[in-house]
Amino acid sequence: MPRVWRSDRSKREMSSSGSQVRLSRMHVRGTLNPLELFNMGHVVVKYKVTIDQPEEGRPDYEGIASTISSMTEVQACEIKPLAFGMMFIEVQAVLGEGEGIVDGFENAVRAIDDNVGQIEALEMGRL
Repeated sequence: MPRVWRSDRSKREMSSSGSQVRLSRMHVRGTLNPLELFNMGHVVVKYKVTIDQPEEGRPDYEGIASTISSMTEVQACEIKPLAFGMMFIEVQAVLGEGEGIVDGFENAVRAIDDNVGQIEALEMGRL
C-alpha cells in the first residue's frame, strides 16, 4: 500500500462537520509525478522548399518530393507552382520539441539533393 504524505501541512483545512479535507499538495509514494509524464511536446511545421534551377534541364521535383515524403516526420508533401514555371514543395512535418530538432530536420532536407535551395518555415504550431 502506498504511503500518503503531505508537503505543506499549513494549508490543510477541515470543515466544521469534519467530513471534507482539502490538501494543497499531496504525494503518493510509488507513483509518478504528473509533470514527468510529458517530457516533450510536438510541433507541426509547414515548410516551403524551393529548388534551384540546374544549368541544364528541369529540376526533379517529383524525385525530391518523394524522398522528402518518405521521411518519418513528414505528414504531407505537395508540389505547388511558384512563378514563371518554377515550382516549390510544401512540406508539413511533425517534429519533437527540443533544441536543435527543427534545424536537424532542415539540414536533412537540404542533404537530399544539391538543388534544394531555400527552406522557409511558413507556419509553426504546438500539438
